[in-house]
Amino acid sequence: MARLLLHGFALAVVLAAAGTARAEQDPTEETIAAANEAGVDALDLQGAVNTTQLQPRVYLIAVGELAPPAPPAPFGWPFGGPLAQRIYCIEALESTHGLHMWNPAGWPPPYFNEHAQGWLGWLPSTARRWGVQIGNRASEWDGAARMLLAGAGNQFYGVAAGRC
Repeated sequence: MARLLLHGFALAVVLAAAGTARAEQDPTEETIAAANEAGVDALDLQGAVNTTQLQPRVYLIAVGELAPPAPPAPFGWPFGGPLAQRIYCIEALESTHGLHMWNPAGWPPPYFNEHAQGWLGWLPSTARRWGVQIGNRASEWDGAARMLLAGAGNQFYGVAAGRC
């Protein structure tokens, strides 16, 4: 009997705390904005924020009501994600990440009239076709992303060789 009373008392304390947390204060502007974004009740969210001491968006991300923000692009990349990892691999093979951006003249055919240039080793004709400004890393990456998504990525050595 004493055990049942102890469990009942503990449950009553938890329920009282939960009820108090929900009604402790009116939702803040930040809580209302986050609740509207997630489609949840602002008063319930404020109670969860009061109970957990987390910021509203942090709480909603933790419980899966909001998607986490996209991570920033690493290493100064123009953008992030799996496609960027593939382009970064191409960049490593084509220019050693900008250390060798201009190939010398005298390359064998069919490249003797054009020389690979820039961060991703663009031939000038290919760059013109895809609207890329050679030497502008963001432009080169944008063009490479469009090429890869269009299925034309085999024009890059790393893709054609199966290395990227």
